Amino acid sequence: MAVPIAAIFIMPMGVMALLTMPFHLEAGFLQVMRYGISSINALAEWVTHFPIAQIAIPHAPAWAMLAYGVSLCFLCLIRSTWRLAALPGIAVVVVSPWLVTRPDIFVSSDAALIGVRRGQALYLTKPGFMQKGAAQKWVDDFSLKARAFDDLRHDPEMDCDGDLCLLNVAGRDVLFNFVGPHRASTTTRTAFCARSLIKINVAPRGPLS
Repeated sequence: MAVPIAAIFIMPMGVMALLTMPFHLEAGFLQVMRYGISSINALAEWVTHFPIAQIAIPHAPAWAMLAYGVSLCFLCLIRSTWRLAALPGIAVVVVSPWLVTRPDIFVSSDAALIGVRRGQALYLTKPGFMQKGAAQKWVDDFSLKARAFDDLRHDPEMDCDGDLCLLNVAGRDVLFNFVGPHRASTTTRTAFCARSLIKINVAPRGPLS
C-alpha cells in the first residue's frame, strides 16, 4: 500500500519540484510530497500495532558477527566449489542468537538496576534516568518482556515471609529483600539467609541484615 502512495504523491511530485525550482514554482509540489510522506508515516505507525508486526529475536553474539564476515569473504572470494563450504558456517551464524545462554540475573554497572529473568519475562527494578538505556538493552538483546520487579512476588515458586522472599533461580536459592528485613521473623530471616547463596536488596531503605 505504501508503494502506490509513493508512486502517486512522492516520486512524480519530486520530479516536478525539481523541474520547477528554477522558476520558484516548486512550493505546491513539495506540499503534495509532504502529504504523501505523512501518509506513509501514518500507515507505518498503524501497521506496527498489528499483533505480529514486530518479532523480537535475541541479539547475535560478537563471535557470530566475526564468523559471518569470514564466511562471506570465503564465499565471495573463492572461485571454486570450495566456497560452498562457507554455507554451513553462515547457517550456524543465523541460528547463533538462540545458542547463547541468557543470564538469569542482571545487574547494572552501578548496581542501581537489577533484573531477574523468569521464562520470557525480565523483572526489573524501577530504573532511574541513567539506567533506562541499560534496561532497554537487556530487553532488546535477549528478546524478553519487561515487567515490574514487584510482580515477581506473585511467582508460584516464591517463598515469602513478610518482605523477605526466597526463590530458586537456575538451581540456586536467591534471597530478595523487597522493603525491609524487620518485617520478617528472626527465625525465618536466619533460615532464609542460611539457605540462600545470593542476596539481592531491592528495598528502598536499609541494608539487608
